[in-house]
Amino acid sequence: MSCTVLFRPLAVLELLEAVMWYEARRHGLGLELKEEVDTALERAAESPQRFPRVHGEVRPALLRPSDD
Repeated sequence: MSCTVLFRPLAVLELLEAVMWYEARRHGLGLELKEEVDTALERAAESPQRFPRVHGEVRPALLRPSDD
């Protein structure tokens, strides 16, 4: 079962700020962060049942996924 992963506007802004912050520390580090986030989002979209629901259909992907 695949699903759509949604980012709230504030979360998008926070991610962009984090990417820029890491990139300012070391060239390429911001891109590494973005790639890791993209990979995590792909896993969450492919297997949403691994992440527990916290409200309705909301499943925060930052929580450690369950093994079931």
